[in-house]
Amino acid sequence: MRQDRIFPGIVLMLAFCALAPLLDVSSKLAAENGIPVGQITAARFVVQGALMLPVVLWMGLPWAVTPRVLGFVFLRAVFLILSTFSFVSGIAVMPVADALAIAFVEPFVLLILGSLIFKDEVGPRRIAACAVGFGGRCW
Repeated sequence: MRQDRIFPGIVLMLAFCALAPLLDVSSKLAAENGIPVGQITAARFVVQGALMLPVVLWMGLPWAVTPRVLGFVFLRAVFLILSTFSFVSGIAVMPVADALAIAFVEPFVLLILGSLIFKDEVGPRRIAACAVGFGGRCW
């Protein structure tokens, strides 16, 4: 049975909350100085990979995955690259705060897509969870 690692999770989330805004502002400044969006996106992933590699090694997680899982990981990576490219393109032409405010509606979009594509049941608890999360992000 796998043991939960709550403390490392808390530390990683706090680090993310402290560093993510700096990453977005750095991307905005780079775009304003004429650096291509593709290059900014690539740099974000290289830096994130370099910062996360020691953490992954420290956690000692197994590296072996099945070909099916590897395919899903690859697909997820493609979508992550596309979404990051789109976000950096957005903050290149609009304020970072406005772009992040738009991103705050993501849980609602995922809830609707899950309902339409996967036929997930959308009940009052899921809607309330999205609303609470949205309200928490806005504070």
